[in-house]
Amino acid sequence: LELGGSDAYLVLDDVDVDAAAKVAATARMVNGGQSCVAGKRFIVVRSIVDRFEDALVEAMRGFEMDDPRNEETKLGPMVSVKARDDIDGQVRKSVENGARLLLGGKIPDRSGAWYPATVLSDVAAGQPAHDEEVFGPVAAIIAAKDEADAIRIANDSEFGLGSGVLTAQLERGRRIA
Repeated sequence: LELGGSDAYLVLDDVDVDAAAKVAATARMVNGGQSCVAGKRFIVVRSIVDRFEDALVEAMRGFEMDDPRNEETKLGPMVSVKARDDIDGQVRKSVENGARLLLGGKIPDRSGAWYPATVLSDVAAGQPAHDEEVFGPVAAIIAAKDEADAIRIANDSEFGLGSGVLTAQLERGRRIA
């Protein structure tokens, strides 16, 4: 059974924001974001969303596109030009419908299936970055009022492969998970 993956990570108000952003970037960029279980939707409690946006942008900047044969490369090309174009279309439609582009989001001027590390914020229902699986290096930040709202948003999806809870309190994380 393939459930698809628009995996939700809840980012709660008690986290070390910089550390959480590094975890989020790493989770998002597994195989250039082309992994079913890569983190995709980062549902962040509103009280820390501005700081998380800045920290995630900084962490995602570290994933520069380069030759995947180089051991230091953190982001290679997408599986195909069609896949790259599909990702770009999802990003553009999300922005047209109210998402804010914080990083990336532009097809580079080079041959091949390249797409940069991208961060969107103000992601909401009705946008592809919220409603669909984006199978590439695009992190979607969704603001939640509080923990209960974050749980509601995470569960309001037809997808269901994986998820994560970023909190400083192990028991809180276990309860939510």
